[in-house]
Amino acid sequence: MNESKESPFTLPVNVALWLSVALFLIGVVETLGFVEVVAQEFRFPLVGPVIVTVAIALFTYPLKVIKKEIQKERESKL
Repeated sequence: MNESKESPFTLPVNVALWLSVALFLIGVVETLGFVEVVAQEFRFPLVGPVIVTVAIALFTYPLKVIKKEIQKERESKL
């Protein structure tokens, strides 16, 4: 009935993926100035774009793993 499919990705991949998404959203919110998420002690003029850049850099690891997994599945179907 309820067949829950396990994720083919390991915990570090999932953590890196969700952390990069969260950092990206925080960076966008900081850049647009809706809410100040970063504490005043850690603020500097370009804090939002720096957080977005770090998020994009962190996203490269899960992206590589996901790409490999998709290629494996395509090869197995052939």
